[in-house]
Amino acid sequence: MPKMSVKGYIFVIFFSEILNFALSFHRLTKVAQVEIDIFKDLTAPTMCILISCFVMKFLCRLFFSGNMPKIEAGITVTACALVYIMLLRVFKAVDNEEIQ
Repeated sequence: MPKMSVKGYIFVIFFSEILNFALSFHRLTKVAQVEIDIFKDLTAPTMCILISCFVMKFLCRLFFSGNMPKIEAGITVTACALVYIMLLRVFKAVDNEEIQ
């Protein structure tokens, strides 16, 4: 049995899916003549996700004790989504046109 059997298989699947997405996305943007703003469409949403997750993780450690995990998880997910939406507006990743 090869040393990297399952791990190698998972890596190859993962890598091939990413490569397929990149090539398909590139072709789609060329054919549809769509311009992608790297900051607005990729960087800002990624930063907003990371910031909102880290903020909520920090706040959860401060305010929740772990006695009611389901309720705390629901509150955390809802608050994280609200922080994410707020950060999208702050970073100007979402315009008024896109909201309506």
